[in-house]
Amino acid sequence: LWVNGKPLNLAETPYYVERGIDARVLEDLTDVRTMASLGYFQKDGDKLKKLGSFPAILALMRDPAGQPVAVHRTWLSQTRKEKAAVPSAKKLSASPGVRGAAIRLFEAKGDVLGLCEGVETGLAVRQLSQGRYWRGLGPVPVWACFAERNIRNFQIPAELLKTLTKIIIFADNDEHGTGMSASLEFKRRMAEEQPQLTVEIEMPEVVGWDWL
Repeated sequence: LWVNGKPLNLAETPYYVERGIDARVLEDLTDVRTMASLGYFQKDGDKLKKLGSFPAILALMRDPAGQPVAVHRTWLSQTRKEKAAVPSAKKLSASPGVRGAAIRLFEAKGDVLGLCEGVETGLAVRQLSQGRYWRGLGPVPVWACFAERNIRNFQIPAELLKTLTKIIIFADNDEHGTGMSASLEFKRRMAEEQPQLTVEIEMPEVVGWDWL
């Protein structure tokens, strides 16, 4: 699936721009591709029922060693401006190796790494940091963990530990507090495993909001 993907072309696939992401933010985007047509299937009893084929955005999830372990798919409408009208337009492919992995949206090579759940949330964080919402921080390399459980389990690649001094978790402010709970669990684990690192948590003030 990933090998057959094509580079993201905003003129052809304006979905992220329609979601409010500035095209300049997407210039440095990595591990994201598109497909002109991808089948959408849904379980119907013991069988799979095809509901149609739609354009799609693919995002590659890598394990701590950098190896591909899963592909996140977002099915789009034929105009590629919004999500397709299907029961669940965003899905992660099944994988036994997804624990601790992340979608590496931007290259991380400095002293700060940002973590969040969703791909679009990560793009919004990048835009806010470039726009100096967090003054003095600058453009943050953000990785999307897909779900709160993967923030809890995130494993830092060994090569990042050579320069990394801070991890910032850009948590969702969900109604049941799972975003903050996952962030605090990760922070406690890092205090034991990597005590030299500072872990900060940023969360929108409004319940139900993420950073997008």
